[in-house]
Amino acid sequence: MKGKINILVLVRWFVQWNGTSQVAYNLCKEFIKSGHNVLVITYKDYADPKWTQEIPTVKISKGCYNPISFGSIIKILKKYDIGIIHSHGLLGLAAALLQKRYIVTYHGEWPMNMFSSVRGFLASFSLLPLHILEMKRARRVICVSRFMKLFIKNAFNIESIVIPNGINEEIIINKVDPSHREDLIVFLGSLIRKKAKYLVDVIRALNNIVGQKLTFAIIGRVRDKSLYETLCKIPNVKIYGYIPENEKLNILRKAKVMILPSIAENIPMAALEAFSQGVPVVAFNVGGLPEIIIDGYNGFLINNWDVNLFAKRVIKIVNNLDVYVRLAQNAILYAKSHTWKRVAKE
Repeated sequence: MKGKINILVLVRWFVQWNGTSQVAYNLCKEFIKSGHNVLVITYKDYADPKWTQEIPTVKISKGCYNPISFGSIIKILKKYDIGIIHSHGLLGLAAALLQKRYIVTYHGEWPMNMFSSVRGFLASFSLLPLHILEMKRARRVICVSRFMKLFIKNAFNIESIVIPNGINEEIIINKVDPSHREDLIVFLGSLIRKKAKYLVDVIRALNNIVGQKLTFAIIGRVRDKSLYETLCKIPNVKIYGYIPENEKLNILRKAKVMILPSIAENIPMAALEAFSQGVPVVAFNVGGLPEIIIDGYNGFLINNWDVNLFAKRVIKIVNNLDVYVRLAQNAILYAKSHTWKRVAKE
């Protein structure tokens, strides 16, 4: 982008614990660094105070069907000379009503949310027609993975381009020091069925192999009470819940492996965060994960929900220094080639 541009970013949630929000926030920071003017519109109930101090933000009432919300957006669209409108889901429909040209990034709410809960499935399914309408009216549709690009093409006949998620280059470490690493395994993500259905099984499989010599750090919002209560009964598991970024990075810098036993994923920020701290990722081979986790290079991919093989791959990294160092350094190299600065230019 050449010259100074007024950029309007539309995102329903603008909070640190949400992946889509992190994408929007980091892109906003890169746009501002490049000299552009940025304004964010988000729901007032999901606006992070720290972020809204950093980036000019208009907070509106919640609701994709809420005429007051759309009315607020339309007033801004009419008032200001906006060069680029970038929607991160549904709020771009306000631009469509005014026949304004806009870009939309589809983060994969459907079919991803169908795996989280019955409520998540119903909510996601009910909004699907609006997602389709927003994408069909957009000047350009962006997907963060080839997996999602193929899905919306086959399911909705919508063409798109792929621009992957990135990582903040300021947090990427340069080199791994094995002497500072512990036999620590990290799970990073919300405790929900989509991400953690097999988490307890994986931990138990690892404990069956090596006893309780490993320590497990569970970082992320607790949304499944039953799963939380089960994990609390395992002695070598520590549940942190949601914690600030600096605390999360400090834990990752001590870890040897991140486990990602998700049953559905697009391009999770958690994997990129792990790579940035020299932590290889072991995950099930689902969704967009094969596009960032290269089996045997920066982690391992497991097919067919094979929990025992999953555990063996984790042990292979933990017990073999050469394997760990090789995968960890490759993870750092991958992170360095996928910074938000590069993504913003695209």
